[in-house]
Amino acid sequence: MRRGAWHQFGDRSQRLALEQLQYGAGVGVIISPRDLSYGRATEYAQQYGDAGADILVDQQFHVPESAAGQLESYPIADKRTAVSSLNQVSDSVLAGLSADLSEINNAFRASAVLAPAVVYEAGRPDIVELNLKLFGASKAVAETLGIPCYATVFLGSSATAADLTAEVVVSAATALPADGWYFAFEFNAGRIPSSAAQVARYLRTGLLLAGTGLPVLHAYVGPLAPLALACGGTGTGIGHSQNLWQFTRARWTPAEGGGGGGDAPPRYFSKALWGTIIYEDEFALLSPSERRW
Repeated sequence: MRRGAWHQFGDRSQRLALEQLQYGAGVGVIISPRDLSYGRATEYAQQYGDAGADILVDQQFHVPESAAGQLESYPIADKRTAVSSLNQVSDSVLAGLSADLSEINNAFRASAVLAPAVVYEAGRPDIVELNLKLFGASKAVAETLGIPCYATVFLGSSATAADLTAEVVVSAATALPADGWYFAFEFNAGRIPSSAAQVARYLRTGLLLAGTGLPVLHAYVGPLAPLALACGGTGTGIGHSQNLWQFTRARWTPAEGGGGGGDAPPRYFSKALWGTIIYEDEFALLSPSERRW
């Protein structure tokens, strides 16, 4: 796993990622099936590879029954169903999953296989068992392709609510024979995590993964990227949209209502405030001395 910043895909970030890679910003790209169709994604992957980036494909199996965005355009789409059904998955279905993963990672010239996995929750041994099966299908593909296999370790809100529940889940996940970890932590609502206790728990969890001696790629890390690297992270997945600044399952649930009111205004990120200032409306209200923050 290459050390540094990885472009975490979201809505309308494909061209932006390419431009930054061409100027030497970033070491890799994490393809997002939700926001980019399979055909278009393979075209962009060629360009990213030509720009020197490593490529990973996050199958976004976090909410496996979701059909949001472009998920249905991918070969793995027919394997998406409720967790209760996936718990009964047969060997033939797992073989089909392996075939799909092989096709996808070949098409993208991926540097490693990201094993699909359901979000881990506290007190859910069935999810631990399911993710073990999904990882096994992924590991077989990685061995055939001759590339590493990273286990997806996304902790849901019930697992991140206390140190003990987070540690139990990580203990189960790190039993997998992985070559690295693709890690995310579900915080409470808000663009930037504001609970010191939760941020500390996130860092301790990252340290537990790094303590295995394997590389850790922090997904959807946003402004917490410097802290992720400080707690043993190898890579940080960063996206330009605010809904990529931390992991939330809301992106994979159907939207209600008639939609938003257009593009959000540009924002300036203040290190001193550790927050954003709307540009130009709020920025214009600052004095010259305040703007130097």
